[in-house]
Amino acid sequence: MRSPAAAALCAVSVTLTGCCSISRAFCGPDTSAWISVDLSTPELAARTLLEALRRDEPEVVYDALSDELREELGADEGTLELAWSAVRERYPYLHVAGYAEVPAASVRARGDAATVDVAFAGEQVRIDLVRQTYWELRYRRPGADLTPAQRDARVGARLQELAEVVEVTLEAEASEDRSRVALRPRGVAHFGVDRIPPENVDFLGVFRAWKVRAITRLAP
Repeated sequence: MRSPAAAALCAVSVTLTGCCSISRAFCGPDTSAWISVDLSTPELAARTLLEALRRDEPEVVYDALSDELREELGADEGTLELAWSAVRERYPYLHVAGYAEVPAASVRARGDAATVDVAFAGEQVRIDLVRQTYWELRYRRPGADLTPAQRDARVGARLQELAEVVEVTLEAEASEDRSRVALRPRGVAHFGVDRIPPENVDFLGVFRAWKVRAITRLAP
């Protein structure tokens, strides 16, 4: 619970020019509407992480972290709340950085690795990111008596190489340069149903996402 002094500080700051950097550290997480959640580029992934930290959104933070950083923090979906405490302890007051701009010039990408530098409230933070590859299947379990939570199924896994599930062959006999792109078959657990009707498949594919590998506060 916020102290009376902190609450008063927030109220005063809003009546002036909006929350300043100092008052934000006391006001706690922002509860206004989300702007975006996007991991498609290093810049957008960094913005997503910072906004999630600022708003105290553990599920979004978890999704933005790389597998390696999740392991270092002891974070998985089953212990998300415990991991969230570890994240906040490791990066105190980092939610203030959510108000910082992430200019395109601060992004340096090298293949599947990138670095984003963010300056805020007299501090500098370096966010190291990696691009990870996944395959995913989303489908609806058949059954009229299922609740929405029971009906919607999602399975998938991280890939080390795209070639694990993607096959590209050149069509040598084609009249123009053409290649045939296909997904290799993979076994999928049915999760309590006899079969997956093809018409119940909402998504099947491969995607890539930028995830945060490390966050470092730089010396001034």
